Amino acid sequence: DSHSGIVLGAGWAGIPALQEMCTLHQMREVTWHWDSFKRILEPVLTLNTIEEAQDAASSATQEIAYESVPFYSAMAGAVVLFVDDPGTCTPLDGMES
Repeated sequence: DSHSGIVLGAGWAGIPALQEMCTLHQMREVTWHWDSFKRILEPVLTLNTIEEAQDAASSATQEIAYESVPFYSAMAGAVVLFVDDPGTCTPLDGMES
């Protein structure tokens, strides 16, 4: 998928694997939030009819809206770092020993 291609690289497309610590750390956040968001979307996207998908999406609207905010924020942060990673993050500060 595109997320793995960004992190691990996609040689066929000329995309090298990520090596910058701050960008990698932010992509970890993207992955975390995507997993939560994907869990909500998959049932909607895998239904057999448009009507079923619309009903499921309507039922999940609040949860989709709630989970989309941190997912979007994580992605926006990753884009900024992908363009210019100054290497000034301190990922160890957020970890407990």
